[in-house]
Amino acid sequence: MSRQIIIFSDYSKIREYVHLQTRGHHSACVFYLGDHQDLAAYCTTSLSPKHYTQALGQEFDLVIFDMTGVSGFRFQSLLAVSGTVKAHGKLCIIEPNTTYTGISLSYPLNQSLVCSSLWDCLKQHIASIFPNYDIDVSKSDNVAEVHSNKQFLEQINIAIQEQTSALQSIVDHLECSNEKDKNVVVMAQRGRGKSHLLARLAFQLLHSGNKVLCIQQHHNNIDVLKTTLEHFAKQTIPRNRCTSIATGELALTSPDNSLIHNLWDVILVDEAASFSLLVLKKIQALQGAKVYSTTTHGYEGTGQGFKRIFVDQLSSYHLIQLTTAFRFQIPCPIESALALETQNTVSLNDGIHQIKKDSDVLLSCYSLLSEAHYQTRPDDLQRLFDCPNTHCLVHVEKSRINGVLLYFEENLVAESDALKERIMSGTRRVQGHLGLQLLAHTYRAQGILEQTHWRINRIAVTHDKRRQGIGSQLVQDLLNRARKDNIKVTSSFSLQKHTQHFWQRNGFAVIRYGRQANTASGMQNVMVMHRHDQQLLHDLDALIALQGQWANSKTLGSKLLARLGKHKDVLMAMLDDFKMGKRHFDNADYALMGLHLMGGIKSKTLSTWYDNQDLTTEQRYQKIGCHGKAELVKRIKSEI
Repeated sequence: MSRQIIIFSDYSKIREYVHLQTRGHHSACVFYLGDHQDLAAYCTTSLSPKHYTQALGQEFDLVIFDMTGVSGFRFQSLLAVSGTVKAHGKLCIIEPNTTYTGISLSYPLNQSLVCSSLWDCLKQHIASIFPNYDIDVSKSDNVAEVHSNKQFLEQINIAIQEQTSALQSIVDHLECSNEKDKNVVVMAQRGRGKSHLLARLAFQLLHSGNKVLCIQQHHNNIDVLKTTLEHFAKQTIPRNRCTSIATGELALTSPDNSLIHNLWDVILVDEAASFSLLVLKKIQALQGAKVYSTTTHGYEGTGQGFKRIFVDQLSSYHLIQLTTAFRFQIPCPIESALALETQNTVSLNDGIHQIKKDSDVLLSCYSLLSEAHYQTRPDDLQRLFDCPNTHCLVHVEKSRINGVLLYFEENLVAESDALKERIMSGTRRVQGHLGLQLLAHTYRAQGILEQTHWRINRIAVTHDKRRQGIGSQLVQDLLNRARKDNIKVTSSFSLQKHTQHFWQRNGFAVIRYGRQANTASGMQNVMVMHRHDQQLLHDLDALIALQGQWANSKTLGSKLLARLGKHKDVLMAMLDDFKMGKRHFDNADYALMGLHLMGGIKSKTLSTWYDNQDLTTEQRYQKIGCHGKAELVKRIKSEI
């Protein structure tokens, strides 16, 4: 008997079903994810939908996924909790009369008013796997009645053998490799026992006297490693501190804990695709051998993109792939039902097309994005289906999608002047419209909020078709569409030579520089706008140059200072926002620098701050004699 999906359209029947499924079996584990506390009382474990990650690593006989509350339907959380269903368990989905999307939409849209097209598509797919998904609850089998299944037991034995072989392969590699080559990457689909393998590896390394650090993205997600290690070690293992086990030392922690800077022999990184590139690079720079584990496609990110973006940059690595499921019998109906299949071909002529809501084409687009971007998640698929301001273009050749351009429409023209003023000053940030609001706030320019922008979010081209101009064709097609309606086109990206050249070739100019490294890429972010909006770029030219000089810690030249004169009123307005506490220091810093160097404000603290831009932030604090940003801001405000 395999895992099953049951969909309830009648909310009243779920209590009866839980009772029938668990009668006479007090040990049955029932998990509820939803907004209704009355139903949560019938279950052994319950969580609010926004905290779904806390269930990961656990196993339940019955999982109830409730879409009838205010949280609606979120595909990412459904995928995650489906992995907690035991081998003979059941996933119960409570469906309302109308299923609303569960992801945030751009202001002023209300997600409780937007029906989920993705759920409609998914439900059809579930019905193809489970024709009787709405079975008579009174006649269904009891989940606690575990049936002997010879085929599943044979599968478990194969999985154990595969893990044992993988474990020995990793240990041999760590023992025989040079220090710089001690990198291992473990990749598999969900439910194949990656975390269990890491726990077994950690225990074996500890018995050999090693110091082992286990890192996961969130404290709550350490449960699989922790529970398995406690089973092996026969002792309780606390989080966030060193524990002696056998002849070695162990620590379980997240990447922001100071423990990671201790000296470790081996560092184990679970769910590696969920980490930003910046964090992964910091981990890679630590001393000790590294073992990275990730799903190939899952709720935490995509291992294929992770492999191409991060792993391929390693000098060398040993690849381990797990194929046999531990948690459930394969082929698994739940896994098949929730893995929306993509078609290799589409019914479109050669050329570039704007896709409306064609589910087959959108699924193919998501598949391509998953291969190209390691942080692509199921939420991105749901945006393609459910968000009215999310659009995409596709490049098709011989019925095959070779390229995808994903963009967001940003428009606040119809909003009140009062709201626009709050956005410019920094006291309000509405949901969505990220690029539009960021530019308006950076330059305190209401004119930007009177425009419609198309912000290019991602471009992906199949691996075998890259460097053939497909990405540029997609961009130029979008620009042609935008010109017809006088729409401005923007994008943002991590500043690298090849990406910079790509956007320059396509007629874009930098309009904003990021000061801090991007958390995902570890590189400086820039925002670009196409040059067909010459007037805006000309009007903001001096401010853009000032912001760029500040972001790159460069000294202002005399010519730029002269050009800034016409923008003094805008800079003074930013100063007033800062003094009144509306604008954060990070968003006022460049304006303060311009005013200070123009002689518009006098401050000894600012002089010292800007005269030492070549130092780190901490060194600049020490130079001034303050203990952090709060004290720095307080001192600057008192002087100006």
